[in-house]
Amino acid sequence: MNGPTHQFAGVLAALVMAQNDTSEKSCALHHPAATIPIGTFLGRLPDMIEPAVGNPNH
Repeated sequence: MNGPTHQFAGVLAALVMAQNDTSEKSCALHHPAATIPIGTFLGRLPDMIEPAVGNPNH
């Protein structure tokens, strides 16, 4: 997978988790305006920890 695919998957996972969480525990982080950048960052985190460095099979 490439970077944009990781970002998209991170955003989708974060949005699904925010929508499925109980409303009693909800906070500002459950708002899509906060969830999208957090999901984008966390989706890219594996590539930041272990960059491909020219190897597509990293």
